[in-house]
Amino acid sequence: MKPAKAILVFILCFSMATTYCIVSASEPIGEEKKAIIDRWVSESNPDWELTFVSDGKKCLQTLQGSLIRTSLFEKSNTSPQCSEVVPVDESTSYLKLTNVAVPGD
Repeated sequence: MKPAKAILVFILCFSMATTYCIVSASEPIGEEKKAIIDRWVSESNPDWELTFVSDGKKCLQTLQGSLIRTSLFEKSNTSPQCSEVVPVDESTSYLKLTNVAVPGD
């Protein structure tokens, strides 16, 4: 499966009308750098980022540098994904985000 198709599945899962690219933006320092697994930045809105950190398998969504949502993430390689039948082989990997409840929301 091509990376663009995997991203499409991600977009379908979370009803987001944008595409992503992996970037290495503004390198963090020290322990923070070690904790970051990956960072995705929206191609249509570079102020929107998903930062994946190893601390509890968290995904931090930020908009203009402000935290807007925290999710837990896990990778899987099974079908279906988000009620869609998807190909599964050694070259595929799918992302699942689960929102973390925020007190007061």
